[in-house]
Amino acid sequence: MAAPRPRPRWPPRNCDGVASDVLQAGGDSVTVAQAEPGRVEELVTNNKAGTVTARRRASVIAEIGGVIVRIPVREGDAVARGQTLLALADAKLRARLALQERALDAVHATVTQACAEANLAGRHLERTRRLAADRLVAAQALDQAETQSVAAADSCASAEARVAETAAGRRAAGGVRRS
Repeated sequence: MAAPRPRPRWPPRNCDGVASDVLQAGGDSVTVAQAEPGRVEELVTNNKAGTVTARRRASVIAEIGGVIVRIPVREGDAVARGQTLLALADAKLRARLALQERALDAVHATVTQACAEANLAGRHLERTRRLAADRLVAAQALDQAETQSVAAADSCASAEARVAETAAGRRAAGGVRRS
């Protein structure tokens, strides 16, 4: 008659008698211990088969909708941060971007024109002030020049503000990266 098999110690201990980590996997316990040279005290048979799956998953959420034209990765492939996972048809986005760039160009042209007019109105005001000091123009002409100068300066400032708004709108709409 064979000798009775000794019961395993709990918690499991490694060869040095130090408690090892015990993991719970679906109700079954799995003992993890560092293997070191030593005397074999007990044989354990692994009779549980299974599949290891990743614990970390990432959700992919598109900021924009569109038609998928290319998927360069397959299910199960390892991917790196920043790697292209899919490509969308971007003709509409590029057209929208081109329109926004043309709008920004138009606003820049408006700024250039408005600020040039403000500069001209400022020079006209200085000239009118000199003439008014010599009493060569009426006070009404000086008032008109001052009003035009202030209005032109305000128009320049307003046009510069529109440039900032248009540029901010372009950033908010999202740029298209070329890859």
